[in-house]
Amino acid sequence: MTITLTCPSCGKKYSFSDDMGGKQGACSCGAIIDIPVASAPSPFQNISAEPTMGQPPAPQMPPMGQPPAPQMPPMGQPPAPQMPPMGQPPAPQMPPMGQPSQQMPPMGQQQMPSPMGGSPYQTPATTINVGRNPDSFSTANLIGHQMYFWNQIAFLAACALGLIFLIMILCNEFSPTLLEVAFYIFGAACLVSSVSLGFLISIPRNTRCAPIVITAFGLTVAGTAILWIFHLGDIISIVLPIIGIALFYAGYAVLFGGLQTLCKARQRNDALGNATAGMIISILTVVVIIYVVIAVKNGWVPSSRTGAKVVVSIYYLLSFGLIAATSAMTMTTFGRLKSTFQNR
Repeated sequence: MTITLTCPSCGKKYSFSDDMGGKQGACSCGAIIDIPVASAPSPFQNISAEPTMGQPPAPQMPPMGQPPAPQMPPMGQPPAPQMPPMGQPPAPQMPPMGQPSQQMPPMGQQQMPSPMGGSPYQTPATTINVGRNPDSFSTANLIGHQMYFWNQIAFLAACALGLIFLIMILCNEFSPTLLEVAFYIFGAACLVSSVSLGFLISIPRNTRCAPIVITAFGLTVAGTAILWIFHLGDIISIVLPIIGIALFYAGYAVLFGGLQTLCKARQRNDALGNATAGMIISILTVVVIIYVVIAVKNGWVPSSRTGAKVVVSIYYLLSFGLIAATSAMTMTTFGRLKSTFQNR
């Protein structure tokens, strides 16, 4: 084995045999060169780091404490899936070219079929709102409070009517004065109810129940006007009071129909039952009061004085009980709907 050295002074190269190792030589420039001892050849020197052509490179071990470098797959093969580090969610994988991606829908949305090729994820349908502008908010809030307040007064008036007739029944005497007072109270209750329904005229027009409740207001106003004309004009015929009562409580039945529409649109099942019951009670009130008016006018009572008073008392108490029930149902329905008008 030959030892090759370069003179550190002039740069001239020299070759020495192995047996010169450990000795010194002199350069032509006069510099002294130390000849090192030749080392034994390593058994691994002839192993090439480069792979043989056609063979994949041997995997290299990373330095201690470092993660292994990602390996590229052979050409034409798909990449192997990588496991995420412990404690971390897996990264989303891109689908092969030409295949649709499978994605989870965003939180709070549900997957909907999309026959037209659009996005399959749709926001769940929301309930219909009663107006979307600030004016609608304040208007509906006012309607809810006013209807609740005025129907409280109408309910108290109906209770006063029932109390007056109960006193007359207990005293076994139907005083004309008390009957006059009772009619004025009933007429005032009708006016109050009409005033309360008047606030419904300002309900936002984009609600489904707007035409219905406006119709209800017109019917109650017409019925109230006919009843006052009958009383103040001293008209004997029973046709006018029948028409007035029918129109007034038909207006309430229509009102409860509009409230049913509102409750369904707003998904207010708690108030929907009240509105349905109010419609039924309004229809019963019309039927019973018209029957009572016709029965009392035509003398459809027992011939005995006591029997007649008992039957007439039952008629009046049933009539005004239904009147009070209608007002109470209206009050409770709007009491529950106040939160709908406020929290929109």
